[in-house]
Amino acid sequence: MQSIDTINSSVANALNSPEIKANITNTVTLVTCGLTLFYAMYFWFFLEKPTATLINLLFVVSYSFTFLFTYKHFKKTAKIWFFSVFILHIVILTTQVFSSSVGFHYFLLILPSGVFLLFDENEQVERILIFFLGLIAFFICDSYENFNPLVTLPAELERAVFVISILIVMLENFFVMFVFSLDISRHQAELKEMATKDVLTGINNRRTFMLVGDELIAHAKRYNKQLSLILFDIDFFKKINDKHGHLVGDEALKEVAQVLKNNIRASDIIARYGGEEFVVLLPETDINAAKILADSLREQVASIIIPLQSNHQNSQIDLRCTISGGISCCSINADSLQALVKQADIALYQAKDAGRNCTVSHHLVK
Repeated sequence: MQSIDTINSSVANALNSPEIKANITNTVTLVTCGLTLFYAMYFWFFLEKPTATLINLLFVVSYSFTFLFTYKHFKKTAKIWFFSVFILHIVILTTQVFSSSVGFHYFLLILPSGVFLLFDENEQVERILIFFLGLIAFFICDSYENFNPLVTLPAELERAVFVISILIVMLENFFVMFVFSLDISRHQAELKEMATKDVLTGINNRRTFMLVGDELIAHAKRYNKQLSLILFDIDFFKKINDKHGHLVGDEALKEVAQVLKNNIRASDIIARYGGEEFVVLLPETDINAAKILADSLREQVASIIIPLQSNHQNSQIDLRCTISGGISCCSINADSLQALVKQADIALYQAKDAGRNCTVSHHLVK
């Protein structure tokens, strides 16, 4: 099951994609066309104001060009067109159709958050231009006095329209802030991933291992629990790089990391410790169980097949790699994680001296 952070990150990524932003632009345009058409029908059937009706119908047509620009893949043009028509529409409603006391110009308060939602990061100039255009339009509308508007509303209805305008502005700003919070969460998750994970293999990096390992050592010492550590090294890894290239070496590292990760418990900690070294920390595991696991992991790695392309007649050859492992174990006598790693490293060199593709265990005593 996905975590909440993962879901939020996926949502934020989706909302920031150009295609989704284009869809949002179309959706906003559709809603705006619907509201404008509603006003047109209201002016025609209830207020009998044909001029006001015609103005709003013309703006419905104008808004509709946004769909055409999006369809033609002129996404930036579509957004600029929509906001420009929107600003002009509000200005006409406030200065010609109604008086400024109705408060239609407060819809312009949507612009700052709207431009940041719909325009991409590389469209900063467009954001600024639309914002300042809306700002100028707001002050023009707010200071304009129209003593003979096309539509005169009773004071109670003016108040109702004003309140509705403010509520819509608040809802739109809430939605935009929600999207921005998801975006911030996504960036935080990415930074955490970069700080804790090894870029190549996707498993924990050495820094994370040291932090978590110190905590597990402290827990083992406090409660007198068994704790084992396995230090693996890919055999003859330099030869793999020299003979087949670093890309093949990278593939070998990723394959080994994946096999090790897939064959340990959820409570175990795996990390890339060095260039071709991997470390596995096993809480509440004695040295015998650790030795059994180490040999099982070694056998799993030995079964890895990495297909290679031969230079001779395009024939395919397979690369196999093996690992050697050093195992150490401690309980309350452990001084530090570094001591545990040191003993495992000694055992690892013994495994290499024994011919590689094997594991050697060393029990840490004080």
